[in-house]
Amino acid sequence: MDIGQIEAVQVGSPAEKAGLKPGDKIVRIDDLDVGKDINPLTLPDYFAERHGQEIAVVVNREEKGSGAKSHDLVITPLDIPGWIERPSSANTPLSVQSIGIAFHMIPTVLKVQEGSPADGKVKAGDQIQQVELVLPKGTEKPDIMDKLDPVVIELNESNRNWMYAFWQLQVANSRDIRLKIVRDGSALETVTLVPTRSEDWFLPTRGIMMTLLSVSQKADSFGEALEMGVTHTKNSAFDIYLTLRNLITQNLSVKELHGPIGIAKVAYQVSQQGIAELSMFLGFLSINLAVLNFLPIPVLDGGHMIFLIYEGITRKKPSERVLIAATYIGMAFVLSLMVLVIFLDVFVHGF
Repeated sequence: MDIGQIEAVQVGSPAEKAGLKPGDKIVRIDDLDVGKDINPLTLPDYFAERHGQEIAVVVNREEKGSGAKSHDLVITPLDIPGWIERPSSANTPLSVQSIGIAFHMIPTVLKVQEGSPADGKVKAGDQIQQVELVLPKGTEKPDIMDKLDPVVIELNESNRNWMYAFWQLQVANSRDIRLKIVRDGSALETVTLVPTRSEDWFLPTRGIMMTLLSVSQKADSFGEALEMGVTHTKNSAFDIYLTLRNLITQNLSVKELHGPIGIAKVAYQVSQQGIAELSMFLGFLSINLAVLNFLPIPVLDGGHMIFLIYEGITRKKPSERVLIAATYIGMAFVLSLMVLVIFLDVFVHGF
């Protein structure tokens, strides 16, 4: 398949240091054509296996007034295995963690491997518009996809779901795959393929699959319930302070913040799980507001507390000029924070 443009470049990554930018398209690696000589699906493993080595990469970059220009770069990957982050949701790009990039695939066939299930059925230049994962005829016992038959995955400009389809095929690996393709600009054609297992390409996480260990806790008396509530409140408040500390030290990106729109969306999702989960979420919101309200910021209760402590120590009130200046600064900070989180909700998180 053809490789798409780079969607994201991790800050401080080998890719950023080498000069890669979002919008670049990788066309050659070590004098090998990406899409024909190298399957883009294998790039996470390709770079990971060559960690510590200098790799020559050629990218095409659109430049204003001059069209696409070729740039020669050199990248030294880190020792991070490929396919650690799985594209388990729709429209998820493929990440190459060893160099710090993510890209989508273009559903255009560039080459068909000889002797593969697609050989003779799919041709170079075919445009794949839909992928269906189908239980083979005669299958009585449903697989991990349960009774979803077929699993339909659309492919177009807004649904760049080839990575998602590929991963779903790994999950439900007993299914056949049915492709709806456009060939030579004509009407849709349907091709059914029977996948085979790879003998030389494995997931780094193969072997053991672990699930989260969960323990249900239930109070036997009102006293135990009160104690559990106090403990949960204390832990939640501490987690919020840790989050604030990580924001200040830049261990957590400010892009992870959500505003009222994001909160409303999460509240709706939690409400679908039942009244108990919604009550827990609303309680967490109250704790969050309490912690934030007690930060030493003028106009908030924490700011008033600072002034009261100052007055208690010095036995005199701060001057009116100081109070006014601090109030304006605090108000500007709070309003700026509100604008920031609403901006993130609308333009970053896409709510």
